[in-house]
Amino acid sequence: MPRARGRQTKGAMRAAGVLATLLALGDAHVPGYEAVDGCARLKHAPSLSQVAYQTVPTGATAGLEFHVRSDTSPIDTTDPEAFVDYDFTFRDKPDPSTFGIYVGCGGCALGDDTPSERLAVDYKPGTVEPFTQTVYRGFQPGEAGDDNRKFPASALSLANCPARHFVLLLRSFPNATEAIHVGFVIGRGEWFTGEELRTFPEWLLLNHGAAWNGLWWTAPLTLLAVLVAINLTKFALSANDVVLDATGLVRFAVDPREIAYEVAVAAYSWASLEVLVHFFYCLGQPDVHVEAFAVLAVLLLVVWFANLVPLTVTLVAWSGVFVADRNTGWLRADVWAPIEILCGIGWLHLLGSGFGVGPLATIAAGLIRLRETKFLGGALQSTAGGASAALAKAGDGASKPLLVPP
Repeated sequence: MPRARGRQTKGAMRAAGVLATLLALGDAHVPGYEAVDGCARLKHAPSLSQVAYQTVPTGATAGLEFHVRSDTSPIDTTDPEAFVDYDFTFRDKPDPSTFGIYVGCGGCALGDDTPSERLAVDYKPGTVEPFTQTVYRGFQPGEAGDDNRKFPASALSLANCPARHFVLLLRSFPNATEAIHVGFVIGRGEWFTGEELRTFPEWLLLNHGAAWNGLWWTAPLTLLAVLVAINLTKFALSANDVVLDATGLVRFAVDPREIAYEVAVAAYSWASLEVLVHFFYCLGQPDVHVEAFAVLAVLLLVVWFANLVPLTVTLVAWSGVFVADRNTGWLRADVWAPIEILCGIGWLHLLGSGFGVGPLATIAAGLIRLRETKFLGGALQSTAGGASAALAKAGDGASKPLLVPP
């Protein structure tokens, strides 16, 4: 049975307009749909760019369709200038003699009519998709919006299309030697709902793994590398007479706020490394066209803006743990607790920032920090509070700086 990856679009709510514009520049698509027996169904306006990624085994059929309810819904079939924009994208370059792709009136469910129009396949060079770090190949040269990627809406009128469905269909023939990874694309407009942006980390990791790149093992390996690097850094600090907690041990802090910070640091670092690994994997594939925008989008938007900026803010906030007087100054909780919470909420919707784990840890740290504010609990009182006073009195004469959580 063909497998689909992604989640259903709920296009009613428009979210993150600026981000959507950036994604549109990169020819991104709203993540796709769960399929039943290989048949995914469009739920909303076909003008919005929506994609269903599927893995089609030998001899199977898969597709993406939408129901034509009337001559004016969901598309005006009476308008001779109206078209349905579509595309077929492929991970690899399977032999065109082993499958057929079809577009038009028909369906992808078992027993549905197959469209009469079979499209010729002449792969265009691979294109790097910067926001998911994948490579896709269009079924023909050209770009979205070109005439060879438009279907006249008039052919879907109730008089011309008794099936009352528009479908993109791939039929794998018995002579196919391997499964075909294909993306069915309908529409061009780029809009993302809050739910789609929050679930982007899942979509990202699926694309890195089974849904497209097939490198599922890089995620645990990059996470392990990050954790090793963090702990080696701790030991290096310890060797240079920096103690990370009151016991003198190099380990996770006992204070829950510091634990949240450490999780956030690991998550943002992990996401940055994983993204770079798959980006360079894409660059290393043969017959791939790399645009300057793709390079800038990965480095500036996905790595720097979505992960390194949150990482830096987390480290700055973490440094406030070691300030003796945390009720005054620019790192005081009354200022930073709300900032951390709001930033975490924003980062949950930002290009898979920290794979979702980092923003949640940032929010947790901010909520924990509320106990330090004068509005919610006053100054923090803890069993380790005396250590902060000791730090303040130590001055230059201290032979070993003692950095302790509250």
